[in-house]
This record gives sequence, structure tokens and C-alpha cells, in this order.
Amino acid sequence: MLASYLGPRHLKYTRAPSLPATWIHLKKYYRKAGLEKVVKRVKQDADYIFHELTRSICPECKTVIDAQIIIRDNKVYMRKRCPTHGWFEGIISSDAEMYVNSIKFNKPGTIPLEFSTEVKDGCPLDCGLCPEHKQHICLGLIEVNTACNLSCPVCFANAGIGYSLTMQQVEGMLDRFVETEGDPEVIQFSGGEPTIHPQILDMIQAACWQPAKVGHFC
Repeated sequence: MLASYLGPRHLKYTRAPSLPATWIHLKKYYRKAGLEKVVKRVKQDADYIFHELTRSICPECKTVIDAQIIIRDNKVYMRKRCPTHGWFEGIISSDAEMYVNSIKFNKPGTIPLEFSTEVKDGCPLDCGLCPEHKQHICLGLIEVNTACNLSCPVCFANAGIGYSLTMQQVEGMLDRFVETEGDPEVIQFSGGEPTIHPQILDMIQAACWQPAKVGHFC
């Protein structure tokens, strides 16, 4: 005897006639039972390749959440879901082959001379650098302000009315940068638009006294 479950509309098992368990005989039985549309389903592949799992934050509420790194159409995307705000997806690389091949250039991280914060809530909430950070500061980026004299629609920094660092704050950051790095490689001033800060030239001069190259990013 052959028992076959016929789906959610049938709340009990229905016994088929005493027939050999072949697909041809089952099709005849289904046809007589009025179940011609019951056919063998075919599994489909996803339209992406799962590459790895990482951690990220919700762009709305900043909650730390899991994130998937996926490959689709030779591009690399980060896909993540916040329990409150739903799914988000953003492109990481337009060349999946280059992204995957770059792994061979990985090397052990270089530990800074000192750390500036303790591990309390975990990455990325303890940044500063904390002892869980895997690399020293390759490039010291100081955002001296958030103001800007333009309103570019593609502004990376989302510049607007906000803060301007004082000269004392910048000097403290520069000194701490040297304490943690010894011989810093690069110091970069950013914003907003750093060139409209009234003390930007003094800040650049202070950085020039440090053992590092100085640049600015608008």
C-alpha cells in the first residue's frame, strides 16, 4: 500500500490503490483523483553566491546586525536586515574577481604602540582604537568641521551645520596620533569643507611639525 500526502488542503493521508510505486502509475492515480496539476517540483538556484558573513550596523538606528557578503552579476554586495527597519543592500565592489583575488594580499595586522579605548560593547561600538582592532592607523583622518560652502547631492560626508574643532582639540589629536603610531605615515584633514575652517592653515602647520605627510580631503 502506498501513502501519499496531498498538500495543505488535505488534512489526512489518502491511501492510493495497490500499485507499483512508479511515476507513471502515480500520474494516472493523480489524474483520476483530479490532481493533474500535482507535478514534481524543481529546485532553483539563487541568483547570487554567498561569500561570507560579517557584522555591520543598521543605517537607520545604528544597531549592530549580521550582514552577508554576496556576489551577483560579477559584483559584490553587502546585504543585511534590521529587525526594525528591514532589509538593506549596497554594492561593495563592481569587480567580484578583483575583490576575491585581493584576499591573497592579506597579511598579519600591525599592532599600534598603544590603544586608546577598552573593549566594552564590542566592535564597532568601542572604536578608538580598542584592543580588538586588527590594524594600526594607516592614515590619520581628522574631520575639522562639518560645514561646507557647497551643497553637492553626492556628498560623501553629508556635510551641513554641525561642529568645528578647535585648535586645541586638533593639537591633542595630533599628539595622540604620534603616541600610538610612533612615526605616523599620513595625516589628512577632512570635513565638511576643511578649507573654510578659519584655523585650517594653523592646523596644517601644526601637523607639519609631526613626522608624517600632510594632506587634505574636501
